[in-house]
Amino acid sequence: MYNYNFPEKEPATYDLIEPGYYVVQIENVEERETQRGARMLTCTYRILGKIEHGQFLKHPGNLIFHNIVFPLDYDEPDKAAFMLDRISNFLKIIGEPYKGKITINQANWPGKELAIKVKHQEWNGDTQHAVHYVLTKEKALEITSQQTGRDTESRAPTNTNPVPDSDTSSTQIGDRGNEDDINNEDIPF
Repeated sequence: MYNYNFPEKEPATYDLIEPGYYVVQIENVEERETQRGARMLTCTYRILGKIEHGQFLKHPGNLIFHNIVFPLDYDEPDKAAFMLDRISNFLKIIGEPYKGKITINQANWPGKELAIKVKHQEWNGDTQHAVHYVLTKEKALEITSQQTGRDTESRAPTNTNPVPDSDTSSTQIGDRGNEDDINNEDIPF
């Protein structure tokens, strides 16, 4: 048996974060390991605001988590390249070294700001919010300034070249064809 004195108030409820673009600040980074044994850094982001129609709107400060998974030596080359590209893009956005042989020092990350695209996904029968991809605040403002109405809803890009996604929260990106033919929603950064 265990006795504990809980506050005399109703517990907080946590609603789904609606799909869209948000400015976040890295609050914490935890080193973990996936079920497959891959190194993973779990970032806790505090949402500072939502970006809609090119405007920054204040937000109540919800938390959202983002898993950054490093490839294993035996991962397929295409999957490993995809994962490393996502990690490199993240590092570039937060102003950390991202080219060549580097030392990743996640202790430098808390307090840094970036933008994220939030989507909804099904997991074990529940709808959950997830970080779809990261981008600069400027890019998120640019993308949303071109959107109207239903364009701000979450859409996953068409996937014609699947990349296995067993350990990551990232969405698979397929062959985009001619760069002039892509929609801003298809840009993973």
